[in-house]
Amino acid sequence: MKGFLVVHISALVVWIGCLVYLPALIASHMGSSHSLEERPHPYDSLSRLLFTRLATPSALVAIIAGTAVFVIDITFHPWLIAKLTVVCLLVVLHTLTGVLVVRAENKPEAPVALWSGVLMAGSVAAVLIILWLVLAKPPVEDWL
Repeated sequence: MKGFLVVHISALVVWIGCLVYLPALIASHMGSSHSLEERPHPYDSLSRLLFTRLATPSALVAIIAGTAVFVIDITFHPWLIAKLTVVCLLVVLHTLTGVLVVRAENKPEAPVALWSGVLMAGSVAAVLIILWLVLAKPPVEDWL
């Protein structure tokens, strides 16, 4: 089980790093059009490469390894359900980051700085909530 936990945490660190970095990368490249940056194909940007080749696979590995830890350990705690709910929010933020990548490629003049900031803040907030839930293991029964 500890091996799956190490894989889960490692993949989670990469996934979260990508979710925090990608909106900043997209926002930094918007509105700047240099002749040296013209690409032969409009869909081979660095942000697409990071999203499809690093962020998404690491998200899948983190989710699969986390599921394996849950199945092997067979523990059920209310804080775990709360954590999984926040992980679902993180998956939604991941999907919205992909939408932002596509939007930035299709409409390079579109203002995406606000959405980049919202996605970055949402990702950081979700990660902080997950860390708190995992480390503190609060009694969720008292919340109801």
